[in-house]
Amino acid sequence: VSDLKTVAEKLWDPSCRLKSDDLSVNIGYAFLPHLAKKLSIAYEKISRKLGHDFYIEEKMDGERIQLHYMNYGSELKFFSRRGFDYTHLYGDNIQSGSISAFLKLANNVKECVLDGEMVTFDVDRAVVLPFGLVKSSAKNALTTEGICSQSYRPLFMVLDLVYLNGISLTKLPLVKRKEYLCQILTPFPNVVQIIPSLRCSEASSIRNSLQAAVSMGSEGVILKRYDSRYIFGARNDSWIKIKPEYLEQFGENMDLIIIGRTPARKDSLMCGLAVCDGEEDVEGMSAQQEVVNLESEDELIEEAETKKKINKFVSFCVIANGISQEEFREIDKRTRGM
Repeated sequence: VSDLKTVAEKLWDPSCRLKSDDLSVNIGYAFLPHLAKKLSIAYEKISRKLGHDFYIEEKMDGERIQLHYMNYGSELKFFSRRGFDYTHLYGDNIQSGSISAFLKLANNVKECVLDGEMVTFDVDRAVVLPFGLVKSSAKNALTTEGICSQSYRPLFMVLDLVYLNGISLTKLPLVKRKEYLCQILTPFPNVVQIIPSLRCSEASSIRNSLQAAVSMGSEGVILKRYDSRYIFGARNDSWIKIKPEYLEQFGENMDLIIIGRTPARKDSLMCGLAVCDGEEDVEGMSAQQEVVNLESEDELIEEAETKKKINKFVSFCVIANGISQEEFREIDKRTRGM
């Protein structure tokens, strides 16, 4: 249950049992959204798991946001996946705000909860930008005249409808939730949109859609069983995310060398990338790493010399997370006194 008041007033008593309404969506209170499970198996097996009837959606590069729409839009709440309140960034009512001012819901919608992804849209180039600019784009999206003050702005891609006029829709099949969503929400170009989805039944559709997504600069696709229910905080076989194999390796694993350290409560490690003869200089590049393979300088040089002669090392990124205590101790041992 996401209502702290309920926890404090009722759940202190072990004999207290909540009603079904308490365990469902509570308007105005954040919840853990349904998440996609990562599988690396044959597309034929994935299609079989999804009952050979599923939707394919683009995997958006943004931040998961749930919108709680209350009292015909006079009050709004925007929550992140972990329950942080970002209403101040996107607007607390439909009269103003970088997103809320453009919400067009049917007149009979008193309250609802929309689950979506907040991404950054480049107005000049008409493309979605990589994750990381979402909050800064929201802060400066509008001028007093109500127009974009710079070339990028937040774009809310609505994925699902989980609550409508006092009724939880989580037990309804996805196909029905999508139908209701299209009936109550009118998209506003480049500000509030419903994510496009393609209903498919064959493994070849997964392969073709993934290729199309990558060609457009996306990092993959999300597959959703057409009759799937919405389950809070779940990662199960009804929602599956697929990334291309080469992106799995290139996007998350790189061989880097530690070239410096910034002492702090938790040290940050400056990492360099080897540039060999005949390769372009990558100085000035940046990356957001989830996993980094750390190699000793000798090992990295020895491996590189079998292919090309290393010309130099250039600064590439700074990391502070994703390193175990054992790895930190090994790094400290190898770099002490340097």
